[in-house]
Formats: sequence, structure tokens, C-alpha cells
Amino acid sequence: MRFYHLMRVTFVSLLMATPVALGQRRKQLSVGDPAPGLDVAEWVKGEFDPAEAEVYVVEFWATWCGPCKKSIPHLTELQETYGQDGLSIIGITSEDLEIVEPFVRKQGSNMEYAVGIDHRGATERVWMKAAGKNGIPTAFVVDRGGSIQFIGHPLSEEFESVLAKVMTGRYDQAKEEKARPLIEAARRNLSTT
Repeated sequence: MRFYHLMRVTFVSLLMATPVALGQRRKQLSVGDPAPGLDVAEWVKGEFDPAEAEVYVVEFWATWCGPCKKSIPHLTELQETYGQDGLSIIGITSEDLEIVEPFVRKQGSNMEYAVGIDHRGATERVWMKAAGKNGIPTAFVVDRGGSIQFIGHPLSEEFESVLAKVMTGRYDQAKEEKARPLIEAARRNLSTT
């Protein structure tokens, strides 16, 4: 009986020491955070190595997704525009190779960037789920320092604007957000003088 009580106390103590029991939650992946890794089961088109990357965009998509299909030529344009300056675009899907491969082949030159198949949803978990994102397409812009600078829809004006700034090598969204109140206060002071 004493052994059972000791085991029960140990189990309850371990349970109470977990972050959930302490009311702590795992931090949500957001702008300014280091980019997680990619766990790709197979590359359907091209390849990507984050260690060799300068700036990259990770876009989560699917062959059945209408907005995803609309973003494909746009992402190809961006790859062509910024490719020489160090941009790599990577499309990640969790669909089966038998579905993705013919789709990518049919796209031809409309889809001129790396396309990979997620390994058992591992990449989706550390990017999409960790960022609290459920809908596709969702794109993440990663700067030269390996930090995420944008999370959102790849056809939004903000996506293109942030990407253009990141490509200059002098943009940090988190620092810009912190500085915004100071900049606005300075502008107000200038306009009242």
C-alpha cells in the first residue's frame, strides 16, 4: 500500500510540474521567431537546403485548393524576379505523391519553384499548427538571418510588400512593430510644431 501511495504521489507531482498544469502554454510561432526546419518526405520538383538559403518563402498548399492554384503563377513570378538575389520559394503539401506529381508536371513553367511532400505532417505541425494557421494557402517569409518576417496569404499586398523589404536585407518586422509608437509620436510632435 505504501508503494502505491508513493507512486501516486510521484505521478501527481510530475503531472503538476508540466507546463499545462502550471498554466503555461507553448509559445505560438510568430513573426520574429526563428524558422523551424522542414521535414520533406520527397521532393517532387527541385530541392531546398535551408543551410544554403538566403531568403525563402515556405508556402503550404494543396492541388484541390482554388486559391492555391491562383498563387502558383504569382509565386513563380516572384521566384523569377528575386531568384538571382537569393530568394527560394518552396511549396509544401501533405498530399500523396501520386496526386502531386502529375499536378506539378501539368503546371509546367507556371510552377517554377521547389515542391516537396510533407513527411507525415511534421512540417505542417511546426509551421502551420504552431502559428495557429488552419487555412491554405499560407506563406511564411524567412529573412537572411533565419527569422520569420511574414505569416499569411501569398496573394495579399502585405506579403509582396514584406518580401520586397526582406530582399533588401534591411527589414525586421518585429523591430518595426516595436518602433512604430515612437515613430508615430515623433510625427505627431513634428506636426504640432
